[in-house]
Amino acid sequence: MIDNIQSLTTGQLLLAYVDVEGEFMHRRFMEKHGGVVGAYGEALVCECLKLCHTGHNEKGHDAIDPSNGKTYQIKALRPSKSATLLGVVHITEKNPFDYYVGVIFYPHFEVKRVVKIPFDVLVALPEWKKKKNTENQFQLSLTQGLTRRSGVKNLYRRFSDYQREETPELFLPR
Repeated sequence: MIDNIQSLTTGQLLLAYVDVEGEFMHRRFMEKHGGVVGAYGEALVCECLKLCHTGHNEKGHDAIDPSNGKTYQIKALRPSKSATLLGVVHITEKNPFDYYVGVIFYPHFEVKRVVKIPFDVLVALPEWKKKKNTENQFQLSLTQGLTRRSGVKNLYRRFSDYQREETPELFLPR
């Protein structure tokens, strides 16, 4: 942990972030700049669900289940407030992935909400919306109510238990 982080200037914080991001890339945790939340979300989903991360090589999905070949689109959010709108998904073909996994983190990266949704269920949900003034861009609002919808699998307990075992430092008192 960084001592006296509150005393650092904005510039010092930005430089520290760049260093951390660089180290994540060096460790192959991230493949490109700027996506710490997305990269962590994808890595966590792949580890917890035992998926193979496809990196940025595959268009339309982020991971594949080696046991059955099913593909996964993964979106993660660490909102500063109570936002629930996950990142944009570009859909340019019919059924570009088999499952959508959405993750919302608390500020210190503890899992707040996680769902797994089959593609055919996803596109029928009222929370799945086409982005205005676009042809093929969609977003999901991952609300608490969504976790109770038919066909939506709530994975919170599984991910929370996994995180507590694999990254207990996230759960230490602050």
